[in-house]
Amino acid sequence: MNNIESTFDQLLELRAQFVARATGGSSEDHRYVALRKALLANAKVAKLLPSFVRTSYSMGDFWTFIQPKYDNYRQRREFFHESFASALAAVDVSMQQPADNLTGAALERLESQTVCDHWTKALQRRQTDPDGAVTSARTLLESLCKQVLDEQMVEYGRDDDLPKLYGRVARLLQLDPSGHRDDGVKQALGGCFSLVQGLTTLRNARGDAHGQGEQKAMRAAPRHADLAVNVSGAVAVVLLATYEARAEKNELPHPRPLMAT
Repeated sequence: MNNIESTFDQLLELRAQFVARATGGSSEDHRYVALRKALLANAKVAKLLPSFVRTSYSMGDFWTFIQPKYDNYRQRREFFHESFASALAAVDVSMQQPADNLTGAALERLESQTVCDHWTKALQRRQTDPDGAVTSARTLLESLCKQVLDEQMVEYGRDDDLPKLYGRVARLLQLDPSGHRDDGVKQALGGCFSLVQGLTTLRNARGDAHGQGEQKAMRAAPRHADLAVNVSGAVAVVLLATYEARAEKNELPHPRPLMAT
């Protein structure tokens, strides 16, 4: 685990310590002291920490601060989520990889705030809500495929799943493996389709879009979320780059621009 990731985890743990102590749960004073020391030693993060972290040298000091502040647990939980929002967001942005930025830059050229919002949600949820990140990653590709098809006036079913939508887009953009003779190209394009199918299966098994019984529930871990987001981003970049290339060569049925000008 690198320093940035551990800082993110430390922030989450510190927030959880506060929430537990403020809502009748248990907390570990020695662990709190260690977390506080580590985060205050990080100059970039320290300035974003809530002021009560600096003044609460122990969980006893913290209780003195929070005990008279709010009337109910819900208000206290909301207070801590708001208090740590800036620090968590700053570290989350730092955790983004070059591939994240590449995908984000490509999606920003779209005339679709919905697609961009799904990408942002997928990135933000990777560590804090892996189930939601998996679902957002799948929804990103689904929305992107629908926008391409809408722009090109290609019909699709209201209940079509992601593999069906991607298949229609692949044929439109000449990304269907069956349309190529070169074995390398066919394998690469077939791999893209396999990634899309795998993302759909992962989302159905571990995403938060379907309710599951307690005995059969499989929760996504951050590593599953990373996989889903990386797959979604990579396929999105391929689709967008191909769409732009086909549009420039006037190889699309309807040359209405998908990209913002």
